[in-house]
Amino acid sequence: LDSSFDTAHDSLGRNCATLAPFASVSIILTDRWRIAPTTKYRFGTGDDQDHYRKQTTNLYINWKGSRNQAYIQIDPEIATNYETEKTSVTLGVEAGRRLWPQTTVFFKPVLPLDKSTQKKPFQWKLEAGIKKVY
Repeated sequence: LDSSFDTAHDSLGRNCATLAPFASVSIILTDRWRIAPTTKYRFGTGDDQDHYRKQTTNLYINWKGSRNQAYIQIDPEIATNYETEKTSVTLGVEAGRRLWPQTTVFFKPVLPLDKSTQKKPFQWKLEAGIKKVY
């Protein structure tokens, strides 16, 4: 169960507490390759329940380097926002390197693939950060 909490005002972000039950199946292909089809439905809670409803479907394709020092994750996604009644298709490619056990630094560009965003060429995003996995 994924969740987010109200951490931003309307001018800065979503302003909505959400819950997101998801289902994922990890399929190990080899020692270094794995795929994980995943679906998630995120919805607003409390007063926000009518303001945020989004379904995402991903097919994570993962490769890990020798000794688990580095990884690459290819992430095609189809997202449907039921509030705006729009569907988007994106492709993210995340590359990461282990800093110490259970902690990695990562870099992930995400590019739009659907026709609605091709008219606006700068609808891509870039994520970077540190992940702590427990």
